[in-house]
Order: sequence, then structure tokens, then C-alpha cells
Amino acid sequence: SSPTRIQFLLPGETHLPGSVPGKTGTVNVSTAGASFRVAIWSTDIHWNRTPPINTTVIRLSTSPVTGDPYAVMPGDQQMVGGTTDFTVTYLRATRNRSVGNATMMYSSHVLVASVASGDALVSTVSAGMRVNPLPVSKLQVLMDGETADPGFGPYDTGNTGGRVGTPTSANAGGIATATVRTVDMYWNLNISSAVTLDSDTSDPNDTEPAGTLQILP
Repeated sequence: SSPTRIQFLLPGETHLPGSVPGKTGTVNVSTAGASFRVAIWSTDIHWNRTPPINTTVIRLSTSPVTGDPYAVMPGDQQMVGGTTDFTVTYLRATRNRSVGNATMMYSSHVLVASVASGDALVSTVSAGMRVNPLPVSKLQVLMDGETADPGFGPYDTGNTGGRVGTPTSANAGGIATATVRTVDMYWNLNISSAVTLDSDTSDPNDTEPAGTLQILP
């Protein structure tokens, strides 16, 4: 048989030729910042492993719709004996609040494998992988005009990572709203435990919330 397509095998999946989709098993759940192995194989139309005829280089990328835009991705790799392994690290968790903190959203990250050069194997997408956040390590403060962007660096305690947008200007005497989030080192929301807050600002004459506030899981 002739080499026809590319097969993905993520952690938790096992090759099962002749079946649809040529594999079995459930993809393991990963954690933000944890590297995992992706096995790529050249197969025929029935998912039987069939080495390419010519030297073939595979390119791995994140899905533009359901992928992690901040994933640590490898460079192109040549197949040897019809296979090659990649190492990928996701930084954005797939459990985050939607815009406005309205609802909790669960999704999965997807990868795309294609031929950079060599045999014209059909490109394919991986199964989705869920990614959990790390334990809470810091607080994130978002002002009006800013939106959370989990996985976006830098990953320090400054005021540029994990967000997009510019704070909206406020007039003296006006009200400014701050949203506080409990996040991991990659700015992923983690609501696993309650946190008590005491707010303060650099304005000695402002009006601050009375007492302490709590973030509840």
C-alpha cells in the first residue's frame, strides 16, 4: 500500500490500524507548562503504518481556532522509518472564564500536522487535549479596558503579562473598577481555594472598599 496520510498519537492513545480513526484510547489531561510527547506516523488510507517513499519533513502547528497561541512548539522534523516524535508544551489552560467572567468554559487544544517537504501526505489534526492550570501563585488585577489573556508572557508579577488592552482613563472623583483574579504562574485562572483580599492604592486621598474582600472558589 502507498503512504497517504499523517497519524497523530497523543499520550493515552494507541495505534489501531483498520479502524476509524485508526487509534483507540482517551487523551491524557495535561497541565500548563508540562511538556508531552507527540508521535507522528506515515500511514496508508487504512491507518496501516507505511513509510514515505521520499525524504519527508513534518511541520507541527497549533490550530488557529482551537489551539494554544502561546504553546512552546518544536521546529520541523524529518521522518525516520515513517515516524518522528515532537515535544510540545501548552501554557494556556483550557479552563477559563469567558469575557466578563460570565461562565466557566472548558475546551481542548488541537494540533495540526502537515508536510513541509517530501511525500504529499494528507494533513491531519490531533484529538483535543484538556490542560489544567497550575496551583494559584499570584493575583492578577485587571482595570477597565483590560482583558485577561491567559498564557501571554511575561510570567512575572508585573502589569503587562496575561492581559491585553489599555486601562481606561478615569476622572478625579470618578469610579474605577478593578477585577482581581487568582491565577497560576502562566496567568491561568484557578479558583480552587478561597482568598481574602485587602485593597490599597497609591492615591492617599482615594475612597477604597471598606474591610476585606473574598474570592471564593
